[in-house]
Amino acid sequence: MARHRALLHRYLSLTLRKISDLRSKATAESIAGLVVIAFLFLPIAVSIAGTPSSKAGAAHATKHSAQHPAAVHRKPVHGQPAHRATKPRSMPSHRPAPLHDGVDYSYSRPDPLQLRSAGKSFVVRYLTGGAPKALSHPEAHALGTAGLHIVSNYEESTSDLTSGGFAHGVALGKEADAAHRASGGPSKAPIYFSADSSPAGWSHAEWHSFHQNLRGIASVIGAKRVGLYGGTLALETARSHRLARWYWQSLGWRNGAWLGWAHLQQHDINASLGGGTVDNNRATAGNYGQWGAAG
Repeated sequence: MARHRALLHRYLSLTLRKISDLRSKATAESIAGLVVIAFLFLPIAVSIAGTPSSKAGAAHATKHSAQHPAAVHRKPVHGQPAHRATKPRSMPSHRPAPLHDGVDYSYSRPDPLQLRSAGKSFVVRYLTGGAPKALSHPEAHALGTAGLHIVSNYEESTSDLTSGGFAHGVALGKEADAAHRASGGPSKAPIYFSADSSPAGWSHAEWHSFHQNLRGIASVIGAKRVGLYGGTLALETARSHRLARWYWQSLGWRNGAWLGWAHLQQHDINASLGGGTVDNNRATAGNYGQWGAAG
């Protein structure tokens, strides 16, 4: 770079000396022409004698350009294949919590130990309906001893949530909570209430009852404990209006897709297992409202 600067200095000195010598000999037009030529060549000289800092800045900008590191071609190491440009790798998406397998059943009585041996970790049980449908305290104890969690579910009829109003919901909440506690359920565990029919066919009056029943239930057991079982449209509506906090998606009326935010998914029905008939479910979250002394 020192050599380039010296050449530039010499170039400018000679040019000025030449202009001085010609001042008395040449015409004004000749001097003007010489000045123009000098200034035309000046940028080229300056470019040649560029400072180290400017070139370093250019190199720095090139090095830290937006080009992905994988696309930079490097000199291959002896014995290794040449590096090939690759597309940038996308960041890994959020991984869901490990699934837990479970079952639900009503009048059937599969053996708890066989369920556990089959890899099941929870059972969803009805709280009312009389024996053998309703969960009893001895059954809850046997399930817990076998290492199975319990999830409480209330359903007296398929129209529980689509008939009546707020007062009807209050009555449902009281009955469900009393049965839940009688079977050993803790006071803070949620209860899933069933909307066991196709929401696509509900009338305006039935949708109104659906809203009012869930509000009545929440007034008894608390909004944070209200769970809902049903089809996709029912669950989405309840979620958008904050009518429930826990969601169990049914196999029927799911509109061909699973809701990733549903805590439970009923993916198979009427399967033979453990000496009984069960529906197979999976939990998509670590906490799905389970309780009991599972080991």
